[in-house]
Amino acid sequence: LMFITVTQVDKSGVLLNRFTIALSNFGYITAIIPGTTLVYLIGIEITKSGGERAFMQSLTSAGEFGRKFYFGKSSTTLASGVLNKDKTLTLVGRSAEALAKKPLIGKVDGIILNVSPADGKILKVVRSNGVGATRAWKSAAGNLTVGGTSLTKNLTEAVISQFSSTGSVLWSKRYAGA
Repeated sequence: LMFITVTQVDKSGVLLNRFTIALSNFGYITAIIPGTTLVYLIGIEITKSGGERAFMQSLTSAGEFGRKFYFGKSSTTLASGVLNKDKTLTLVGRSAEALAKKPLIGKVDGIILNVSPADGKILKVVRSNGVGATRAWKSAAGNLTVGGTSLTKNLTEAVISQFSSTGSVLWSKRYAGA
C-alpha cells in the first residue's frame, strides 16, 4: 500500500505497460477516470494521525504521473467520478470536515466536488443536507446523478439523487434497509 501501480492490458488480457509511483503514506486507488489523453486516479491516503484524505493524480499513456492534489485533511474520501464535457472532473464521496469553506452539515456528508484537473482547485462543492445523517456518495454519472448510502438514527437507506447545476436536488429515490 505504499505504491500505486497501474497496468495497461489489451482486450485479450496481454500486459502492455505497467507504471508505478511511490506514495508518501499508505493508500489505495478507489477509481480510475478515463480521459482522451490522460487517466485520472482517485484515491485515499491514510494520514500519519490515522485519518483519511482523498487525492487525485493524472497519468499519461507514456507513464508520467502528474502532480497529486489532495482534498480534505483527515476525514474525506472519494469513491468515484466522471470527466465532464468541459474537461472538469465531478468527484463524489464523503467528508466530515469543511471543504472549500463549505462546513459540515451532518455527522458525515455525501459530497460532490467539481474540480479543475489542471490545478486541483475545487470549483464547486455540493454537500448532502441531512443534519444528523451519515451519508456517502459511491457512484456518479455525467448528469449529476449520484448513488450512495444514508444512515439516520436507525434507518439505513440506499439513495439515488440527481442534482441541478446549482446544487439543488431535482429528484431522489430511497430504498429503506438496503
